[in-house]
Amino acid sequence: MLVTLLITFVNLIITMMTTHIAPTTDSEEFFRVDGRPFTYLDSSEILIPAFSDTGNDLSMTLKARADNYNEKLHAHILNDYEEGEVYFTFSLKQIYRNGIPTGRIRYEKERDTSGHVMWKGGFKYDLELSEELTLADGWVRFDGYFHNMMGTKRYAVQFAKQLPIEGLAWQHYRFTSLEELRTAPANVPRHIQLDNIDAETLPEELYVYTELESLTLYYDYGVPASYGLREIPQTINRFTKLKQLALTRMQRATVIPQTIGDLHELRNLYITGSQATSVPESVAALPNLEYCVLSNNRLTTLPDRFSSSIKSLALEGNQLKTLPKSLVALPNLTRLDINKNPLKSLPPGLERIENLELEIEKKQALLDYAYKGADGKGSVAFDDSIFYARNDTALAQMLDKVLADDKWADYREGLNAVALWAVALETTGPDDYDTKGNTRFGGLPDLPKGIAYPTFTSHKGDLSGYQFIAQLNCEELAPYQSYLPREGMLYFFITDQEDLGARVIYHPWGAETLVPGTSLGIKEEDIHDDFGIYEPHKAAASPYACIPHFYNDDHFYAGAAEKLADLEENYEAAEELRAAFEQASGQRPVHGINGYVFKQHDSPQIEAANKLKGNPEDFVVLLRVSSDNNTGFSFWDAGEIYFVIHKSDLAKGDFSNVFCGLESS
Repeated sequence: MLVTLLITFVNLIITMMTTHIAPTTDSEEFFRVDGRPFTYLDSSEILIPAFSDTGNDLSMTLKARADNYNEKLHAHILNDYEEGEVYFTFSLKQIYRNGIPTGRIRYEKERDTSGHVMWKGGFKYDLELSEELTLADGWVRFDGYFHNMMGTKRYAVQFAKQLPIEGLAWQHYRFTSLEELRTAPANVPRHIQLDNIDAETLPEELYVYTELESLTLYYDYGVPASYGLREIPQTINRFTKLKQLALTRMQRATVIPQTIGDLHELRNLYITGSQATSVPESVAALPNLEYCVLSNNRLTTLPDRFSSSIKSLALEGNQLKTLPKSLVALPNLTRLDINKNPLKSLPPGLERIENLELEIEKKQALLDYAYKGADGKGSVAFDDSIFYARNDTALAQMLDKVLADDKWADYREGLNAVALWAVALETTGPDDYDTKGNTRFGGLPDLPKGIAYPTFTSHKGDLSGYQFIAQLNCEELAPYQSYLPREGMLYFFITDQEDLGARVIYHPWGAETLVPGTSLGIKEEDIHDDFGIYEPHKAAASPYACIPHFYNDDHFYAGAAEKLADLEENYEAAEELRAAFEQASGQRPVHGINGYVFKQHDSPQIEAANKLKGNPEDFVVLLRVSSDNNTGFSFWDAGEIYFVIHKSDLAKGDFSNVFCGLESS
């Protein structure tokens, strides 16, 4: 009997040790770095944000300011531009225990393998945080250290702060484990995400959470096909309040159950990676469904009727040979992804969907995808030869000279076929607006009298100014190419880098009709983009034989250029070639006209054809603008923007339908 009691007692102690973290004994809040005290700021926040449809982690931002801040005394741990203010932000999951955040998260160089994320600010950039964050009994504590990247210096980091237990909105929290769910009352969880469930059926214990608004079941890539749920349960309709259902890589499931159609509150539905061949009509017709992703299943047929509320429908990677005509008439459908399907026919009018994602070859073969012209009156004939370097005497000689070495013999014919008759543009020095109508990057334009600075209505409903990028003096550039207008001015504007739109204006007359940019009255606050007005710089130009970057450029390797595909795998040779052509030009091609753009995926011409219709080969890069320290151009991460026009519109002198894109690493 005594032995039994002893074993029971030992087991109880072990259970307590493995399920409960030792309580905080110190009830005083503090914040210390390298022994130096900081005072918490009122702007510190510990909350569960409400912005996500699928719930959020516990977000904790602890802000503090160094006591008696002294720039010199704190220089070893703090940066020199926040005046002693610092912060730590932690995003924490799997920490729910009976309504109290509980857990230990260990960081090694600010990284945690369990998916917890942290950020810091105000400290020296080369300091990294390590050791353990503890949540227990309504407190958060950290006892660890900063070390520099070389590991040669270490500074203690310690803080403690009481958590606002009563104020935490757990209805916004995303539960990600059965263990934490088991400690939650049935009416608390609203969002559940379970990854790689090792069970053939959905655990019965989940059905008690009838207040669920989102349920996500996710399987990683590489999980064996024999692993996980064998079906999507018919009983899924017991979660009657679901607004989002996401079932990702359901490899064993062969049927999409009709009972999903009972979830009338559902707005977002994601079912991917299953073996299902059809979609029940009741599911497609869900009355509030707005976003529906049914990608990478085995669908061969679709229902004739879809909900009129659908805004986005993704059917990529299925076995569909056609689509129902009803999709064309859906009033709210603005995005349809039907890539990677063996399509044989499509209903007329599908091309009118604003964002139709489909291989360009299939668009041209199965839809009315002819380019209608910027004016809607169709295209006109154009001389394609003027866009290629081989057709200019000077550039043809440049090609011969650069490619004279026998090591380029295999590529000579292909490079002659694809080299473009480009114009290299390089900013040379600040522009003080002393010359009206010169070629200029950044600053403000010299606009024609009577033409106001262009504006647009932002998504907030505000009237905002476009951001000026460049003006090109066509008469100055006429000796270097044959495709731009022979005189007048071209102006290039964008909306902003996050929601990129373009405005290109052509003015056919000379500089005497222009109003200097300094007289327009435009200020920084008038410009929508955060970068405002860039620094004005003059630019020099020269003709230039431009060749591809040989990175994902397969669409250029046809006919005589087929052999160039070898350069995809020969990076050093490709770079040597590009450098040789750049050196042969009179100017560095920092920016350029009618050139190639480095792209990780589709070319600018393919992007333009997808957006504006027509054949990619009938589009030309009107202007490429790179990030440039002179002007302050910085397009995302040192990227480029490009303006693309149909060659027919260029021949007409109509610049009202120009596509603009951005590429960044």
